[in-house]
Amino acid sequence: ASEFPLQKGPVTVLRIGESRDGASYRMLIIKGEAQDTEQLLHGNPLKVRFNRSASELVEKLIGSGFEHHYVMARGDISAQLKFMAAQLDLEVIEL
Repeated sequence: ASEFPLQKGPVTVLRIGESRDGASYRMLIIKGEAQDTEQLLHGNPLKVRFNRSASELVEKLIGSGFEHHYVMARGDISAQLKFMAAQLDLEVIEL
């Protein structure tokens, strides 16, 4: 397996999950900026700076009831994700 830090630059974090009442689905979108990252551990590490503190982000995620496991893409793909969410009739939550 190949291990290396991922590239710096804009990133988009995504999660599609059930609504709090379980009656529908919703899409979480978080934009961030990937930072230069050293090889801290096995795999492909990446430090990301978001527009809010880590504690505030965790509070919002847990308070909103979002499950664990997220997808991250290079670049700001939030416009494309919002378009997809509209086509699938998903509620969009941006943090």
